[in-house]
Amino acid sequence: MLRAGARFCQSARAASASRFVGSKADAAFPLVDPLPNTVQVGLETPPTQRQLVEFTNGIFVGATTSSAPTATVNIVVRAGSRYESSDEVGISHYLRRLAYKSTDKHTAVYMTCVPQWYGMKLSCTGTRDSIIYSGTCLKDDVDYLLDVMCQTVTAPKMYNWEVRYTPYLHERHTPRLEDAYKRVTEDTNSLALDRTIRLMDTIQNTAFRGGLGQSPYCPAHRVGGINEDACVAFHKRRYVGANMGVFAAGVHPDDLVTAVTRHGLYNVPKGEPVSAQAEGVSKYCSANAEIRHEGNESTVIAALVGQGVGLTSDQHVSSLLLQRILGSEAPMESGYNLTRLQSAAEKASAGRPTSAQSFNFNYSDNGLFGVQVEAQRDDARNVVKAVAGEFTRASAGITEKELTAAKVQLVADLLIAQETQAGVLEDMAYQCLYRGGKYLVPEKVAERVEAVTLKEVKEFAQTVLKSKIILGQSGDLRNAVHIDELGL
Repeated sequence: MLRAGARFCQSARAASASRFVGSKADAAFPLVDPLPNTVQVGLETPPTQRQLVEFTNGIFVGATTSSAPTATVNIVVRAGSRYESSDEVGISHYLRRLAYKSTDKHTAVYMTCVPQWYGMKLSCTGTRDSIIYSGTCLKDDVDYLLDVMCQTVTAPKMYNWEVRYTPYLHERHTPRLEDAYKRVTEDTNSLALDRTIRLMDTIQNTAFRGGLGQSPYCPAHRVGGINEDACVAFHKRRYVGANMGVFAAGVHPDDLVTAVTRHGLYNVPKGEPVSAQAEGVSKYCSANAEIRHEGNESTVIAALVGQGVGLTSDQHVSSLLLQRILGSEAPMESGYNLTRLQSAAEKASAGRPTSAQSFNFNYSDNGLFGVQVEAQRDDARNVVKAVAGEFTRASAGITEKELTAAKVQLVADLLIAQETQAGVLEDMAYQCLYRGGKYLVPEKVAERVEAVTLKEVKEFAQTVLKSKIILGQSGDLRNAVHIDELGL
């Protein structure tokens, strides 16, 4: 009886499998039979419309349509931490935390209730280059979204009790108090707990003198020492049309221009555009350096960093290709699809858990390129040495096969990013604000990737190695390597 049942199950599985792979008997029949008394209607996706406009006050406005039911809007302001003076350190962090609070037109209650009522998703993030205000909502509610976002960008109130530490208020209203001081304090405490971010932040502070060396996080000694007058002055000087762009996905370009004009961005003064040469100087340091964050953790995080390139550099594409050749992501499983760096790390650790990958930080005019390693404290010395040696060998030993695979991967990453609203908006913002409005469609970018030669990638790799290398390590460093032992 059991054998008969087993034979029945096997025959049933075989029949099912043959139907789905398409045997000769049923090759003419569709996999899904249509319902009776229904009309088959083909789904047609309307063509995407993309348009970029520059207002007379310097603001770039870009929009692209999509078939998604939601729309996303980003307002990007070139007011990142690199543009803070010595007296303004930490202000960009405060401005991010003051987003979507009281404005000249709306109260904080309105700025909270309206987004909740319409199901909006609001955020404000920042880099060393820019502050990005982002919002997502249903397409029919874009006008309300732009009202909230434009108000918080152009006309924030920045009350004293939202900016400064007030003992009287904190003693009596701490459970309800959600001001910038409290949020900045929480961010600073979180930074102290995250070893990787803290190490990379210190490395960038060492690599650059001012400008890009200034952290997007407010220093601990400055928390509570920034007043509303300083925030207002920084906002007035940096939040001008020449430093700003509005980009939307899922909105018709004409509708976006009309809405942006109606909500006041058209009246923002043009001002003076920020200059990375005159302000936010980003000169790379000219000496080898070693950073050590001592701790008692069982793993060691290490990073070898050299000078990279900016977004407008001719070597930008070469840096992206080298990153993929070395390996930009750790493999999901040990021994599976190992990259150059990961393979060297696993051999040095004798199979014990470890990871090694490259990273590439590109800013408007400069950048950092390097490798990051995490290993057990007893293996850290050998792993870092092995990865550093592989990085050196790769600069001269890249093959055409590796370059071809990296090009395929990079083009795929670029095209896949264009399928998401976040990817489209990021691409539009960086091309408009850092390339002077010279926008390249994804197909043209793919052609530039294909045009890069093996010689150009090797030249970029040599440029990184010739720059002064910074070694940063965090964890139990009793068995850690020193930079003079790497032979770089």
